[in-house]
Amino acid sequence: MTEQIYEYAGKRIRDIREREGFTREQLAEKIEISTKHLYEIEVKGRGFSAKILYLLARELYSS
Repeated sequence: MTEQIYEYAGKRIRDIREREGFTREQLAEKIEISTKHLYEIEVKGRGFSAKILYLLARELYSS
C-alpha cells in the first residue's frame, strides 16, 4: 500500500509542477535535489522524506 501512496503522490507532484509551469530541472534546483531524484519521485514512485514533501509544497503552492 505504501508503494501506491508514493506512486499517487508522484503523479500529483508532476501534475501540479506542470500546471504551475515548472520544468523538472527548475523545481529540482529550487528544492536542491537532483533532476534524477525528482524524476524517480514523479515517474517511478520513489519514496521521499517529509523534508522533501515540505519543500515541494512550499515551492509548488507559493508560486
